[in-house]
Amino acid sequence: MLALARACGITTAESRLISIADRDVLLVKRFDREKTKGGYHRARMVSGLTLLRAEDSHQNRDKWSYVLLAEELRRISANPEQDALELFKRMCFNALVSNIDDHPRNHAVLAKNQDWRLSPAYDITPATPVSLERRDLALTIGDQGRYANAENILSQCQLFLSATRPRL
Repeated sequence: MLALARACGITTAESRLISIADRDVLLVKRFDREKTKGGYHRARMVSGLTLLRAEDSHQNRDKWSYVLLAEELRRISANPEQDALELFKRMCFNALVSNIDDHPRNHAVLAKNQDWRLSPAYDITPATPVSLERRDLALTIGDQGRYANAENILSQCQLFLSATRPRL
């Protein structure tokens, strides 16, 4: 899925698939560490769960939202328009591949130096839809909640694509 997302123009962690003992193994390069002469420099990283000031429980699901995450990116990102657009692309991709594992811990911001930016996509896990009529994601998409359809995705697209700070 990382290779497919990359082919669709989404920024992803570097990865490759290799075969070991007749089994496929996915190798994902760490993007939060950089090798230097003195060892490894560890970047600061904050999960989407922390950005949303939420907890990993069903009682906080109302805070799990792509729209709210885009608003947080507009607040802290060094390039909020680009990061909000990237998040929108990921939301669309997750809907298309039925990635129901798109919870807030699978989104993050990264600061290699001083500036915060949306991290590369790193955990995209498609699922076989249980229902052919309806698919939901883990995060709220738009006016119809978590419902992963085009109408719902487009219902809030201006909040991701606008060059100015949206009002919620």
